[in-house]
Amino acid sequence: NAYDYAVISGGNGNWGGNGSITISNGTVRSNGSFLMNGGGTVVANVESSVNVFGNGNCEIIGDVTSPAYTGAGNKFPEAIDGVVTTEPVPLVTIPQIDLTPYYNEATKDGWRGVYNFDQIWTNLPPMPPHGIIWINGSLKVAGNLNFGNLTIMTTGNIDWQGGSITNFGTYPALVSRDGNISITANQEIGGLIYAKTGGVNKGGNGLLRGQIISNGEFRKVGGASAIYYVDSTPTPPADGGDTGPGPDVIGISAWSK
Repeated sequence: NAYDYAVISGGNGNWGGNGSITISNGTVRSNGSFLMNGGGTVVANVESSVNVFGNGNCEIIGDVTSPAYTGAGNKFPEAIDGVVTTEPVPLVTIPQIDLTPYYNEATKDGWRGVYNFDQIWTNLPPMPPHGIIWINGSLKVAGNLNFGNLTIMTTGNIDWQGGSITNFGTYPALVSRDGNISITANQEIGGLIYAKTGGVNKGGNGLLRGQIISNGEFRKVGGASAIYYVDSTPTPPADGGDTGPGPDVIGISAWSK
């Protein structure tokens, strides 16, 4: 189950750069190879369906499972501080979340819920009562912004250079339908980060409390970072998700003649 992992990539996991990244309470999984280049350290349990490769002064602190280990310099498995298991690792199906219910929910808030052009935000947009902003296009966010509880979905890329956000209700936090997601912010993010067809780049010093599901390659770039795994399995609006404030509902509970 993809939601059992802190980070899962349908392609390779490329954990480059120096510095350390700590994955608390969860496991990193790649359907492709798990690749480390440079002097970085990964503090996490790691699983790869193809190969675990180390190049340079890199290290894994955690238990690792893969059918093969290779590399140069501090090559693996020698540079793994944990239990090393060599065995086949089955592929994990990357979920194809139906985004239609989220779009329909966003349309309830009109212009506050649906944007039809690429967006660059250096200030907070108006908040939609139903908690979802859908963008037909790409999004760039910069600055020290606090979005509060909100779900943002785009058809294009997401370039998240600054800002904190926590998912609304039981929805994901950030979703790209057809593009890639790049996060270089130093602020905290809570919830599921989901690239339905593309890849995810994670940099910056910000903490993620949730999960990353990347259909394509996952790339860790830059220095220190941290991810605290929280099961962020989404529930769409039509299936009982939090739909935000709405009108009072009056019904008959009893009657007599």
